[in-house]
Amino acid sequence: MRVRLVCIGLCIITLSACAAPTSRDSAATVDAVYARITEQAQSGEPLDPVLATSEAGEVAEAEESSDEATPEPENTPTPTPTPPDFRTSPLSLPRCTVDLTIDAQRSDWALEAAASLNISLEANTFGPSNWDGTQDSSGIVQLCWTDDDLFLFATVTDDRHVQTQSGLTAWQGDEIELVFDSNLRGDFFDEVWDDDDTQIGLSPGDFISRDPSGVRYQPQGQENLPVDIVAIREFGEGGSYDLEAQVPWSVFSTNPQSGESYGLCIAISDNDQPGEALQQSMVSHCQGLIITDPTTWITITLTG
Repeated sequence: MRVRLVCIGLCIITLSACAAPTSRDSAATVDAVYARITEQAQSGEPLDPVLATSEAGEVAEAEESSDEATPEPENTPTPTPTPPDFRTSPLSLPRCTVDLTIDAQRSDWALEAAASLNISLEANTFGPSNWDGTQDSSGIVQLCWTDDDLFLFATVTDDRHVQTQSGLTAWQGDEIELVFDSNLRGDFFDEVWDDDDTQIGLSPGDFISRDPSGVRYQPQGQENLPVDIVAIREFGEGGSYDLEAQVPWSVFSTNPQSGESYGLCIAISDNDQPGEALQQSMVSHCQGLIITDPTTWITITLTG
């Protein structure tokens, strides 16, 4: 009799071993089945093989239920952070209060001074070995805006004026460059510019045969922008000049609104090698400026 009980018990153990418990619930089921087998074996009563097979099935069902109740872990997407309204303390860009004449004369900007953004371009951002300080290349820029245009007056200090290029290669010479992000919060964390980011160049020309002109480098290259631009300089020692420009907002593909914030940086490109097409250095008001990385640009907020 005991031999028979042992054999049947081994059969049950073999059946249940095919579905080894892996969860707390299935383990409890197996323990209960084993307890009933042990109790019946100790009583000396014959073990019902049908009941034994049924109890072994409970073990398998418990394990199968446990497998179904334990779903595979799912990949949880990383939430996109909500962009702030600006990257650094924004600069206020006031609305123009004077009817400005584009003639590169400071007189009307003197009247506009109280209602304009004044920024100094003295931080070297490119070609440090070719920049000999603020007397080599630096500047002061005044800005204001209307519903139709962005107005700019730049006073540039330059020890030698060199501009041998026009159009899309004007950056290889003395000029003023401006980058503008018209969708600041839409791609706030993107470190590579896209179609809502614009780069333009305002070239003073060479003051001999090349006229002042505007060009767009990004997103689509375009020469002869519809920009009203005038530049003047006093001939003599040094290459300093004044440049005034009226840039339609359409150049930046935006419709400006008071209270809105945008990305902006202005830089001076400098070349001191006569007869050559080079961009040797740049200075800006944006510390650490990388032209193609909008996260290095400052924030301006239109007021008025």
